[in-house]
Amino acid sequence: MGARSELAATEARVFQAYWQDGVLDLLAGGSTLLIGLGWLAGFVLASVVVPPLAIVSWPILRQRITHPRLGRVRFNAHRRFRMRHGMIAVLSLGVLLFGFFALHFGVGHLPPFPRWLAPGIPALLLAALALSAAEALRLARFALYGIGFIAAALVVSGLDADPGWALAGGGAIAAANGARMLVAFLRDFPMLAAEMDK
Repeated sequence: MGARSELAATEARVFQAYWQDGVLDLLAGGSTLLIGLGWLAGFVLASVVVPPLAIVSWPILRQRITHPRLGRVRFNAHRRFRMRHGMIAVLSLGVLLFGFFALHFGVGHLPPFPRWLAPGIPALLLAALALSAAEALRLARFALYGIGFIAAALVVSGLDADPGWALAGGGAIAAANGARMLVAFLRDFPMLAAEMDK
């Protein structure tokens, strides 16, 4: 019983470290920052091009940065089930929100929101995505990102400003935190000897 409890505690620590590399934060925040800057520059197409590039880059960066430092980890069946379904739920929500976004800004239909809130809609959609990721992956910092996007949405709506400001601001915060986490991860988790010998 003691060995099983110790194994579960070790797995919980590894799982926590698994999400502390900052790669997800850096990619999500950097993508949102680029989309926001694209909006401000009049290049709205960035919102279509950037997310798929970030999605493709994530496993590649994990393979090069995280796995050589933590090894190939196989979590227990329950944790794998939650991770897999959590990611599917977040990606599905992202697709739905993108469709909503395209309908609103492409076709021009206003959702059932107060009209003054329209400039904040993109940031509110990202807030929903961040809060969903926080719940699915048990990452409290993504809940903070979500709250930040909500605040940014209210500010740009109150000022009737370009939605790009809210996206760029919220994205910059997540990207900066991701970069900070990545530096700490590289410092705290040196490459495993087996990986260095390859």
